[in-house]
Amino acid sequence: LNSKFEWIEKDEPSKWSAVPGGATSSATTINVTSGTGQQFAPHDIVRVPLTGEVFRVVSIATDALTVVRGVGETVGTTIAANSDVRIIGNSYGEGAAVGTEKSHQETYPFNFAEIFRLPFGATGSEAASENYTGRDRPRQRIEKSREFRILMESAFLFGERAEDTSAPGSPRRYTRGVLQWLEVAASGAVLLDAGGALTESELENFAQNVFQHVGGSGTRTLFASPLVCSVIDMLAGARLQTVPSDTTYGIAVRRLISSHGEFLVVKHRLLENGPNGNGYGGYALAVEPSSMAYRFLR
Repeated sequence: LNSKFEWIEKDEPSKWSAVPGGATSSATTINVTSGTGQQFAPHDIVRVPLTGEVFRVVSIATDALTVVRGVGETVGTTIAANSDVRIIGNSYGEGAAVGTEKSHQETYPFNFAEIFRLPFGATGSEAASENYTGRDRPRQRIEKSREFRILMESAFLFGERAEDTSAPGSPRRYTRGVLQWLEVAASGAVLLDAGGALTESELENFAQNVFQHVGGSGTRTLFASPLVCSVIDMLAGARLQTVPSDTTYGIAVRRLISSHGEFLVVKHRLLENGPNGNGYGGYALAVEPSSMAYRFLR
């Protein structure tokens, strides 16, 4: 692997747009949200949820749709400003040509492999001496190994991606952690911050947002701070239910069930606050471990 690595991601094309300026009941040109015209193609059938009207797309010029109004059972109706519209399919006449080809472009996210070190050592005399805890170097090796794993885990959680090439021949790279990936990709949709009072309603909305975009498994691992774990335990007697689960990842896991999907709740001790009460003590991160990998140089 290289110090910079990338992968391919591709989601489903969006079927939603809006009509920022509205349209009269007889308008045959409808302007949709800037940048979303590329989602449409001739023969697409589009519905306006607020009015129930269905119209057909004839052609597209950037974000301006030329349409045939009221092709369904609801006649053309005034479209209010900022009304949402949704593509609900397409309709071709008998013997029609194939139509306009469309493709949905994949993206290529990337990250950097960060170099971690945690030096330790002892003088010759110290290394040869017998201490109450045994020889110094084997003890340090065990202690520093544990500290090193915590150091890497912290970067994998909180790190931000960057590459510093200011020192010729010695670039320094920083890896992006889970928290930053979630905030960049989902604008908080999979980030639960219980810094204030966490209510059952907020937890339910969080579950709805997380599983709204799930295309495969209906299960997500929820790495939660001790505070969030306590709140979940107290709220579990209502509509949400906690069920003891098998030990996974070498630690105890509990399953929290909602109508939207299941969370495997794991208490993460690095989600904590600092001495002044600032930090991540109210956080919970919903992730799919099967879609994650530890990438390293061989």
